[in-house]
Amino acid sequence: MKKISLYILTAVIALAFASCNTDAEKAFYEGTGGVEAGFSSKLLVRDLAAGENGTFAVTVYRGSTKGAASIPVTLTSVKTVLGTVKTDAPGVFSLQTATADFADGEAETTINLLYTFGSLDPVPTYEIILDLNADDASPAAQKTLTIRAKMKLEYASIGTGSFTSEFFEETWAVDIHKASGVDAYIIKDCYYAGYDIKYIISGGNVIVETQNIGWYYDDTYKWVMFTPQSSAIVAGGVDFTVKFTLTGAAFGGEYVEQVRLP
Repeated sequence: MKKISLYILTAVIALAFASCNTDAEKAFYEGTGGVEAGFSSKLLVRDLAAGENGTFAVTVYRGSTKGAASIPVTLTSVKTVLGTVKTDAPGVFSLQTATADFADGEAETTINLLYTFGSLDPVPTYEIILDLNADDASPAAQKTLTIRAKMKLEYASIGTGSFTSEFFEETWAVDIHKASGVDAYIIKDCYYAGYDIKYIISGGNVIVETQNIGWYYDDTYKWVMFTPQSSAIVAGGVDFTVKFTLTGAAFGGEYVEQVRLP
């Protein structure tokens, strides 16, 4: 009888400890603490397209999926990056919610960054930094995410324009393409097939994409190299001051090349 009573007492004590352990585990996962959250990487590079309607999602993961959890997320900084120059750009992006919310059993969720596509500067890259609450982050995961985002320009032909070259002393017809929603243009096949000139008008300035290659003219002059120097907005188009270098003739000089839109 004593032996049976001892077994019963041992079982009761074991159940009591089990109950305590369950309560402790439940308390550990309650609220937002200890959810082992993180981003999948330190860096995210992406384009911003007009079709996204000013929203793009960022995924947040967690290692512990027991219980619902809300993890604070901070939009730490937004800067424009042009070359080596970084400039604060407050107000361009915002978080739709200040938390990443997980349902019970959910291992990943998304947070949304909001922006106005037409308000973006098409020239620089945007550097956006997001931080998760340190108490919720997993030691093995990434607490901070740096996003490098740039406008994705979608071009379509707007018709035939003209291109007048002081260097070649000629005028010829060119197909002009324009990006949707911004003043960004491509002069298609300008000097030869496949040699496009891209430029953007932003803040009253013209930014011409530097051409990384020249083109082979003939066996005497060899390569012609095109290097933009300055540009001016004029009625109906843009005038480019360009340095031309002929590698085979040891010749170089600046000339005004003119594009007129359809």
